Parts: sequence; structure tokens; C-alpha cells
Amino acid sequence: MKNRPVSLSWITFFYVAALSLVAAIIVVNFFVVANILESNKSASLIINLAGRQRMLSQKIFLDVERRYQSSDDDLSLSQLDELVKEMEMVHVGLINGDKTIGLPEGSESVREYYFSDQIGFNELVQSFFQQIKTFKQQASDNNTNLKVTYTDLREIEDGLLKKLDDLVLLLQQEAEDDVEHIKTIESSLFVFALLVLLFEALFIFRPLSRQILAYVAKIELHRRELVMLASTRSQFLKNTSHILRTSLNHIYGFCSYLYARDQNRFSERERFAVEKIYEGSRYMKDSLDDFYELANLEERDRGGLIKQSELGELFHEMGFDLTELGECGVSEFLRLERSHIQLMLKTLVRIVKGGNAALTASFSSGKDSNTLTIVLISKERLGYLDVDHKDSKHLLLEGFANFYAGEFVEYKQDSGYKWIMTLKC
Repeated sequence: MKNRPVSLSWITFFYVAALSLVAAIIVVNFFVVANILESNKSASLIINLAGRQRMLSQKIFLDVERRYQSSDDDLSLSQLDELVKEMEMVHVGLINGDKTIGLPEGSESVREYYFSDQIGFNELVQSFFQQIKTFKQQASDNNTNLKVTYTDLREIEDGLLKKLDDLVLLLQQEAEDDVEHIKTIESSLFVFALLVLLFEALFIFRPLSRQILAYVAKIELHRRELVMLASTRSQFLKNTSHILRTSLNHIYGFCSYLYARDQNRFSERERFAVEKIYEGSRYMKDSLDDFYELANLEERDRGGLIKQSELGELFHEMGFDLTELGECGVSEFLRLERSHIQLMLKTLVRIVKGGNAALTASFSSGKDSNTLTIVLISKERLGYLDVDHKDSKHLLLEGFANFYAGEFVEYKQDSGYKWIMTLKC
């Protein structure tokens, strides 16, 4: 089945959509990474506080034990209030959170661990705080029940340490689960991004590259056709102009012979007819010379760009003087094809020799642009005195001016005509 050309609007739509998806993936990926960093930060803070709570409980019990072993150690009792207060703050912070330090609220599983009847962690912690207060009061009053309170505290401490260890493990597991969840999201985004890129390759770049290759193949085919047609046309023009020029040379020569030998025998009408045939053959021969030069120009190599220093030499070879204005850069290349200048100068030579015209040329160079100016002055117009049509030389010079972004302007003067041609080079 022949592949249909892909619509440019269709490709543009899907290309923009694919780029938008890639951009969205990049943005989402950024927030995922930011969330991972924030989660790691929060998880580290939570686990650190849970571990600190365990450490505080051990430190509190050590102070209780020191005070119980030594009734004179009042320093341990004075530290209990600060330790208990700090442990209470940590205990409450793990449930309600603390925005000042970036601590989030406790999750549902943490709340269940704190307040479920089966675990009873919060009740155990509150009982621990209450027993500490009771112990401190009894130690200050030298109460005889201090031993009983101490024994109860030891039992509570044993159970509390185990539950605090379980809390740390629970928080660590939650943090790991959150990281795994985010990693799953990131992996999904990565796979989705690869699929989007694969979609771009298969349904955007591949059809587009095929279409471009098809266009390149068509352009190359047309280029070869044009080269072949140009070569055929050039050969046809050369052969035709050669045949016509040969015939016209006979007519031109015979008319010259008749005009020089028998002009006194001609009547006025015959003399006028011979003159018209003579002028017409001369003009046709001159036009065929232009066609012949054009055919040669199409066939041969253009010769590359010409140097500024070589421009004056070409003009001098054709018998013209070139006035150079401004700085002359001997190694600078001009934006002029060598073959173009040669053909233009040959055309100007035929104009000057055939129509008794005068030519002046000047070249001005500058840093930004160079200008070649040619001025032709003649008593007659180029070619026939036909104001509605331009002859081949006029078209050639005008074509050169247009090709090099210049001008070819004709002025009517009292003494004849003036043409000014400028080329930007």
C-alpha cells in the first residue's frame, strides 16, 4: 500500500502533545523527588524523636534508681521534672505534630498504636508519668511506700521499653513504605516517559523523516530532470543558433555585397528593402550571439567567485577601464560569478562596437558592501527602436542587475539614451 503524506498540522499537534507530556513528566518528577526528600527528612525526624523518647524513659528510670539507691541524692529528683516534661512533649508531638520543627501529624497506624485498647501504649506512658510523680513525692516525704512505687516503675519500664522499640520499628516501616510508594510512582513516570518517547519516534519522527526523505527524493529527481533539460536546451540553442547564424551570415554578406556594389542601380524602394534586410539580419545575428553565450553559460562551469583584484583585469582584457574607489582588498572575494562577469562584458563589447556607444565603469568598495556601476551612453536605444519590447541585450543586462540585487535604469536624453547598471557585490 502506498504511504500517504502525513499532514503537517497532524504532526504538529501530536508533537506538541508529546512535548507537553514530557514537560508534565519532568514537572511531576521534580515534585516526586522533592516529596522523597521531604519524606526522608520527616521520617528521619520522627524516628529520631521516637528513639529520643526511648532514651528519655531510660534516663528517667536511671535517675529514679539512683534516688532509690541513695536517699541523699536530691540532684536526681531535680532532673526528673525536666526529663518528664521533655518526654511528654515528644510523646504529644508524635501524635499531633509540631510545625515549628517540621514534624507532621501521626499517621492512622501510629494513632491506632497509641490509643488502641489492645496495645494501650498511651495509657502505659501516662501511667509511667503518674508513677514518676508519685515516686518523686514519696521520695521527698520519705514515704514508706517508696519501695512499692519503685517496683511498679520497674515493671512499667520493662513493658514501656518494648513498646517504644515496637513504635520505632513501626515508624521505620512506615517511612520505608512511603519511600517504596514514591519509588513506584517514579518508576511508573520513567516507564511512561519512555513510552512517550517511543510514541514520538514511531508516530511523529518516523513519518516525518519518511516524508522528508520522499520530498528530498522528489527534489533530487526534479533537479536531475532540470539538469538534463537544461543540457538538452543548451545543446538545442547552440545547434539552432549555429544553423541560423550560418544562414544569416550568407544573407548579411550578400546584402553587404549588393549594397556596396550596386546601390547606384537600385531604386529608392529597392535600396530601402536591402537596408532593412541588412539591418534585420545584423540584429538577428547579434541576438543569436547572445543565445549562444547563454547556452555556453548553462553548460560550462561558472568558474567560482571572482577576486576584487581580478575585476579590473577582466575589464581591461575587454578594452574597458575600471575606476576603483575606496579600499581595494586584494584577497577579498566578491559576490560575483566569474562566468557572469565574462558574459556581461562580452555583451557590453557587442553593444559598444555595434552601436557606437560609450562606456564608463567604476567600482566602489566599503566595509559593508561593494558596488559595481556601469554607465552606457548611445544615440540609439538597444536593439530596434521598439519602445514596447526589449531586445536580448537589454534583457541580459537587466537580468544581471536583478540577480545581484541592483538596478538597470534607462534615461532619455536630448543627445540619445543613457543606461546606468549597478550590481551589489
